Amino acid sequence: MGSLTFLTDAVSAIKKSVSDNLPLMLYISDHASETIGDNPTDNNNKDEYITRVIIDNKYLSEECISCISEKFIRLKIIKGSTDYLNLLAIMPLFDKVVVPCLFFIYSGQVIDAFPQDIDPIKVEGKIMGLLDKISKQSATLTSSSTPAPPGARVPTTTNVSSPPPEVDQSIRSSNSMFYSTSNTTSQEASSGSNNPSKSNAKSLKEEAAELAALKYRESLLKQRQQAMEDRQRILHLLEQDRRENKPTENVTKQLEVHENIHNVKLQNREKYTIQLKLLDGSTKRVNFKANDRLLDVRSYILKELPEYNSFPFYFFKNIDRITYGDAEELQSLKSLNLNMSTLIIKPMDPEDIPKANITSEYPNTSSFGWFK
Repeated sequence: MGSLTFLTDAVSAIKKSVSDNLPLMLYISDHASETIGDNPTDNNNKDEYITRVIIDNKYLSEECISCISEKFIRLKIIKGSTDYLNLLAIMPLFDKVVVPCLFFIYSGQVIDAFPQDIDPIKVEGKIMGLLDKISKQSATLTSSSTPAPPGARVPTTTNVSSPPPEVDQSIRSSNSMFYSTSNTTSQEASSGSNNPSKSNAKSLKEEAAELAALKYRESLLKQRQQAMEDRQRILHLLEQDRRENKPTENVTKQLEVHENIHNVKLQNREKYTIQLKLLDGSTKRVNFKANDRLLDVRSYILKELPEYNSFPFYFFKNIDRITYGDAEELQSLKSLNLNMSTLIIKPMDPEDIPKANITSEYPNTSSFGWFK
């Protein structure tokens, strides 16, 4: 059994149909799905029409399935997509179709269409009939380019481009000019059977026109895709700028320490968190043990911030309006109840600097050491 996968790239499918001279089986759907193939178990609800008519049609013989796989280029287009809009620019008749539906296109002409309510039993007969019709049309065009022998009867013109009865009336009315033009082309090809060089020249001209139209459509599609990518890129840059310029309120809130006011649970914890407000206005959160002394906090500052060794400073707690002196710095953080507290570092005025040095137990950790 051949593969019944439907292509989704309109440009490559149309190009392959023209280059291989194979009819195009065009499936127009009203929604997108991931795949349409031999195993559509996940897409039965989405592509019920094409599954019922082609993929899982139990009335199709092995021969018919093989013909569909080998003698048709299968393409799926979503109504409203970019490929669909490009198709409308070439063949406006598809604007009035009721989806989902299945069209058969050959040599730029709609040769048949399967409506929504088509009986699956009749599908094989219609497809095999289409192949016979296409083969006869190809044979007619081939014979028309060969000079007729003397006395041979010249075949009458066959209107191979007439729309089938199943095609919607609106499609036929919209495409009336297209069909009349193709009738004239068929008659000219028939009448030019006695002049093979003229017929060959015309076929080359038509071929060049088809390739030019295909290249134009491909270029137009690339331009639209590039414009869409540029738009997405600009939107992404704008979003990045918006995020960078957004105030850092959330970060500030995360760094906040709610003051501990008579909270026994916080006081009994082993780990103490203290927020230090530095001279430049920034804050720094530091974790200490409950038994660490306030002097250890000073040692941490002098170690992490060497510039604070050049001037004396003291700790101030704004909530209780407490200024911690040398005696308090020898006490533990637990006894001072400093868990979840903010300590403001303030430089000392020269007039307020005590003449006595801090205890000699910590001679190198105090910022008063420069008086020695």
